[in-house]
Parts: sequence; structure tokens; C-alpha cells
Amino acid sequence: MTSRERFNIAKDILDKNDLSLCTLNFNQFDKLSDLELIVGAEDVVKRIKRYEAYVDKEKMKYPESIMRDVRRNLGLNEMDTSMDLEIFQMDREDILNSVCNWNNLIGYGGTIRGWIEDIYQIKLKDEI
Repeated sequence: MTSRERFNIAKDILDKNDLSLCTLNFNQFDKLSDLELIVGAEDVVKRIKRYEAYVDKEKMKYPESIMRDVRRNLGLNEMDTSMDLEIFQMDREDILNSVCNWNNLIGYGGTIRGWIEDIYQIKLKDEI
């Protein structure tokens, strides 16, 4: 199946389930085989709906884009909220390091923090 055909099938599934046509949702179908995409996408639809309900209802400590990077850095699917409570308990420095590592800035969390403090002439707080 071509990538265009896969895209159209995913688009139809999202449309039929009143889900947004966004990159995040389309990416959830990338992990499926062609056969799974055709006959087994209901698990993906359930995951997306569960995720959207969670994000809409919960007050997040960090923006969702940050949470997605931290989740992926921890080896989770970007929509897997199962460890969010643990993530909320992480030090901000660990959050920054995790986001940097996910974005291929491995080991640069402290450096970037120092730049921010120097440029903006502020002291970033360590507490949660």
C-alpha cells in the first residue's frame, strides 16, 4: 500500500470518528501494518479518544508538547499518559534534560539552563 493510500485510510478513520486531522493523530497509525490499518484500527481510535479526553479534562503541570517529549524520552508512546503523575513529580531540571535528550541535545540541559539564566538575568527555581 502506498503512503498516500495509508494517509487516506487514516483520514477516513479519523473523520468517521470525529477526531481531529492532526499530525499527532496521524502518527498513531504509522505503527500499524497495512492489514492492521484496514481491519484493526479501533485500538488506535480508542487510544486517541482516551488521550483527548484526558488532555481536555486534566490541568497539566507542563504544556502537552513538553509532556509528549518526556513520555517519548522515557520510552512511552507520546499519548501514553500512564506515567504522567510520576513525570509531574520529576524535578524541573530532569524535565529539561529529558526534553533536551529527546530532541538530540544530549547532555545540554544544564548548559541551556545557564544560557537562559545569563541571557534573561534570572535564577531559575529548582523546586517543583
